[in-house]
Amino acid sequence: MHSSPTIAILGGTLNAGNRGVSALGLATIAQLHRHAPHVKMIVQNSTLRGSRERILVDGEIDRFFVEPIFLHGSKRLRDRCGTRLLSAAGTLAATLPSSLGNRICGISPSLVKLRQADWILDISAGDSFSDIYGWKVFEDQVAIKRLGLRLGVPLTLLPQTYGPFISTRARRIALDVIRQCALVATRELEGLEELDVLAGKPLPPSQFVQCPDVAFSLDAIPTDLENEPWVRNHRAESFIGLNISGLLFYGVRDFGLRLSYSELVRRSIEWAINEAKCNVLLVPHVWPHQRKTSEGPDISDLKACLQILQELGPKYGDKLGMLNGEYNSAEIKWLIGHCNFFIGARMHACIGALSRCVPTATLAYSKKASGVMDLARISGTVVDARGVSVEECLHQIKAIYDNRESMRTTLNITMPHVLRNIDKFFASLASSL
Repeated sequence: MHSSPTIAILGGTLNAGNRGVSALGLATIAQLHRHAPHVKMIVQNSTLRGSRERILVDGEIDRFFVEPIFLHGSKRLRDRCGTRLLSAAGTLAATLPSSLGNRICGISPSLVKLRQADWILDISAGDSFSDIYGWKVFEDQVAIKRLGLRLGVPLTLLPQTYGPFISTRARRIALDVIRQCALVATRELEGLEELDVLAGKPLPPSQFVQCPDVAFSLDAIPTDLENEPWVRNHRAESFIGLNISGLLFYGVRDFGLRLSYSELVRRSIEWAINEAKCNVLLVPHVWPHQRKTSEGPDISDLKACLQILQELGPKYGDKLGMLNGEYNSAEIKWLIGHCNFFIGARMHACIGALSRCVPTATLAYSKKASGVMDLARISGTVVDARGVSVEECLHQIKAIYDNRESMRTTLNITMPHVLRNIDKFFASLASSL
């Protein structure tokens, strides 16, 4: 009798402060459990805090357990879960006889687990296989992928964005990794053409496929509205959800925006309350990092939302509210479903809204949003904040808002199609596993 295969799922860290990242992990786990219930899943977590042998995953229909693997980017050789130590040990182990290799891998439980995997599925946090967020983020992503390849474990890149790559070096390194993968999936409409351009020639069609962003299929898990009195009290009224990206609000990286994002946030709230006559619910989608090492200053959505609430709360009173609890991605998706309209800069907050058929304006700061939404057949929902002023951006948001009922009808038709395509991808993947 064959033992059940072990699948390592990386890049969708379950305990990530960024709920978009954990949404990808949870949705991937649920899809695999549905299509290959016999497989053993080990899923990336970034820290030993709250370490458990197994993690209970709550789905809309089912509950099941997965096993954590603690893994994160780190250049410290003394970090037992860091990529530098694991890469060095894994490379050495691959050159030695099996018995000696096993002893070398024994220095880290994470390396032992990864070496025992039959397959690695890596989703790269959706968009982190790129140097747009800085060289360290890109370097960490590459280190994790190369670690699996050096151990001889087949690597599949789950639906994600590839690039943009600012430097020639990053493009060269990314292509080297991509060419070694068993399967590469893109979540963007033009993703296959972009991969061909990256390679400088057409790539094998059997190795490169398209699939909508996996987070569209994330279950929405109800939470107790007794903990959210603002939402409970305003459900009968019309209210707009507003996700504020701390990444853009605090301007720690230049994404080429022409406008002042913080001014756009304030003007959007003013328009929603005074002109659209709606209440506004602030929806953070990124909490501070759980790993308190060298992560830098707090640029979370939570901090930005609290700052705006403190600043504008006295002016707008109960017309402006904010989610109170620190929810997981499935719970946030359920809460977003109570909105009548949604505006967001975190793409997975917007995916949470769109997949619940909430008309949405997605504020884009890179190419990924348009490509993802176009593949999901949701055109006209993206406002590219890189090329417009605050006034122009507001004008586009208002136009999407005025067209919200037509968008809601479109979403009710489109979303089942999107979910079927995700389902087909994982059915095919499960059969190959």
